[in-house]
Amino acid sequence: MELDNKMYAEYTLYPKIFLHAYWGNHRLRRINGRIIREDGLETIAENRNRFITEYSIKKYYYLPKIRGRKKIDENAMIGKELYNGSYKYDIRDHIEYYKCSDGRLLTIFSTDINNEEDHNFILSKGYTLIEPLYWIDQRSYLKFI
Repeated sequence: MELDNKMYAEYTLYPKIFLHAYWGNHRLRRINGRIIREDGLETIAENRNRFITEYSIKKYYYLPKIRGRKKIDENAMIGKELYNGSYKYDIRDHIEYYKCSDGRLLTIFSTDINNEEDHNFILSKGYTLIEPLYWIDQRSYLKFI
């Protein structure tokens, strides 16, 4: 893969879909003539191409502004309790939503979580571990919502 200053989405076979995603809007960066942020980009682009075909992705999905958003968020969010339940937050990062050709909606996210306890917690919430879709050393998860 020849690397230049394209958007990440343009390294996939589906730039029209991924240009709307947070990941797809990143660019390779050059510092003193050296390209940075290239580690794993070819693998991630290949993984994203397979993601589109394997799940029959039709389009990137923007969450509805009013009606339906709360239900989607409740089904997708992974709350983590801290300090004896006094603080909850969504542990997902780099969240994306996609519409499949059969009308189903799915969400993916990637995270820096590297311990088995949190990994198993995510799986217990109905998510499936998939190939990395954001950064090569981060786990990615998928769930139909």
